[in-house]
Amino acid sequence: MKIGRTIPPAAAPVSARDLLRGVSGLFGGRFLGTIENEIGEYFGAESVFLSSSGKAALVLILRGLSSLQPRKKVLIPAYTCYSVASAVVHEGLEIALCDVDPDTLDFDYAQLERLADSDTLCIVSTHLFGIPSDVDRTRAICRRNGIFLVEDAAQAMGMETGGRLLGTAGDVGFFSLGRGKSITCGSGGIILAFSREIGESIRERHRESGKERAGEYLRSIAEAFFMKIFLDPSLYWFPKGLPFLGIGETKFD
Repeated sequence: MKIGRTIPPAAAPVSARDLLRGVSGLFGGRFLGTIENEIGEYFGAESVFLSSSGKAALVLILRGLSSLQPRKKVLIPAYTCYSVASAVVHEGLEIALCDVDPDTLDFDYAQLERLADSDTLCIVSTHLFGIPSDVDRTRAICRRNGIFLVEDAAQAMGMETGGRLLGTAGDVGFFSLGRGKSITCGSGGIILAFSREIGESIRERHRESGKERAGEYLRSIAEAFFMKIFLDPSLYWFPKGLPFLGIGETKFD
């Protein structure tokens, strides 16, 4: 274990006040409804759902869309977070990869046009690293082929393009609240649905998924507390040097 200044790969600050509010929220379930309503008003969404992670949010979205349309193929960027592919596999759907333009990290649209067909359930348009993708162009392809558009704004919450908030141009969008995201709770995710039909379908699956146990909430708060302390570059060497934490490992779950 090497002691020294070490910069974490991704981090967002968490204040002591944030942690105290998280603890109070654990014992006040009424706050969840308030938060959902405020998020819905801010983003102009028909329905809002909170989840345990960005991946869980995408799983619920795919589950909801699959109940509305029997298609099986999900088009995703060939360069994206591995959790996106993992969520598709989790739901028993077929991954179809579309190349990305190395200059923009957005889709190769000529290839996207060829791949989008009558077997495609949805296209996942991703604002990777907060860089806006051309959602309008993807949406036009979706409309011509009867495909749902899912906007992956996990890394772009609060960002705008053309006066429009990212995550609001598709049929459904989602954000991540994990470490290093625009706003972090240590973990968590947000789903935005923009039609009543999709919202009701996701609501049913969201209800079936159940609530986290109090112990899981407490663990999340403890992780956020330690994150607040050890993400300091003068202290990050300590967790990085503990092999059982698996920092830096990527596991396809």
